[in-house]
Amino acid sequence: MRVLLVDPTGTLVSSIRPCLERAGCEVVVTGDVDPALGLVDAFMPDVVLVQHGLPSGTGFDVLSAVRSDPRCAGTGVVLVMEDGESAELLTPLDLGADDFLCAPFTPVELLARIQAVLRRRALVTPARVAEARLAAASVRRDPAGATLTDDTPVPAHPLPGPAPSPSTSPTPAGHGITLGAVLGGLGACSSHQADTDPAHDVAP
Repeated sequence: MRVLLVDPTGTLVSSIRPCLERAGCEVVVTGDVDPALGLVDAFMPDVVLVQHGLPSGTGFDVLSAVRSDPRCAGTGVVLVMEDGESAELLTPLDLGADDFLCAPFTPVELLARIQAVLRRRALVTPARVAEARLAAASVRRDPAGATLTDDTPVPAHPLPGPAPSPSTSPTPAGHGITLGAVLGGLGACSSHQADTDPAHDVAP
């Protein structure tokens, strides 16, 4: 299970990354819009956890890009917003976010939201994702922005699912972990967090 954290302050990384990795997730981190979009393209995360306030834009920029890319049909997006941004609370859902949280919140609550997103996104099967990607293949663009025709060879992006056999290519950490194992690991982390530091708030 692959998770992208877009966190310019490092607060989410320090509070949630250890639990995600102990649960078997492969986690990558960045702190701004453009690097995040590059990692979405290269990493194809299962979940994107993004702070709303970013140095060169907002979490909405990341959310909109993910939702406009048919290859990301199975990607869950959770936005983290400041308490003062409460007037915009409906906007994340309107734009297609799976969930959002307003700081301050506890790591336990954030883990619970991620678990819920993973369960819902599990209903988006690899076959549906493949269908969405094929539908987008008629009009494609290279990194320079030039339109590619249907017969233009371009590098293929891998479909979600089990990684290739180790006999053909190395398997990145976390790609072979089942959803059930990840959810079980996150549940154990949530219980541990609640037992050890139930009142600790995260305030990006």
